[in-house]
Amino acid sequence: VLEYSVNQFSRTIIPIQESTSAAEYRKHNAHFLAFYKRQRLMVLLVAAGSVVITYFGVGALRHFDDIKEVRDFFASSITEEVFWFAAIGYSLLALGLLNSLFFFSLARPQVVVDCIWPAFLVNIGVGYFASRMISFEYSVLGLVAGSLVFAILTSRRANALFRNLDFYYYSAF
Repeated sequence: VLEYSVNQFSRTIIPIQESTSAAEYRKHNAHFLAFYKRQRLMVLLVAAGSVVITYFGVGALRHFDDIKEVRDFFASSITEEVFWFAAIGYSLLALGLLNSLFFFSLARPQVVVDCIWPAFLVNIGVGYFASRMISFEYSVLGLVAGSLVFAILTSRRANALFRNLDFYYYSAF
C-alpha cells in the first residue's frame, strides 16, 4: 500500500500541476491534500484488515496441537497480549512510513530524520522502562509509543507539506 501511494503521487503530480494554472495553486494543493487523506485512510484500513487476517489466520493454527512449536506458541497468554500491542505499533509505524515516503519523493529526507530521532528515543526509553519496571513482554510498549510519536510528528509535517505542496514541489527540483 505504501508503494502504491507514492507511485500514485508521482504519477499524478505532473499532470495535475500542468493542468492547474499558477493562480489556482489552492485548488492544486487541495487536490493533493485530499489525496493524502485518502492514502492515510487506506493505510490504516489495510493495516486493520491485516491485523484481523493475521489474528484469525494464526489462530487457526491452534488446531495443530500435535506440533510442539505451535502448542508452545499458544501456551502463554503473553503471546496474544504482545500481538495486539505490536499490531497497533506496526500500524502506526506504517502511517509514519507513508508520510516519510512523501518527504523522500520531494527531496526532504531531513524532515524524516528530524521526526525519527525523538520517536527512536521514546521507543528505547519506554521499552526499557516498561521491560524493567513491569515485565519483559511490556517492552512492546516502546514500539507503540515510539511509533505513535513518529506517526504524529510526520503527520503534522505532511499536513503542512500538502497544504503548501506547490512550493515544496517547485523547490524539490
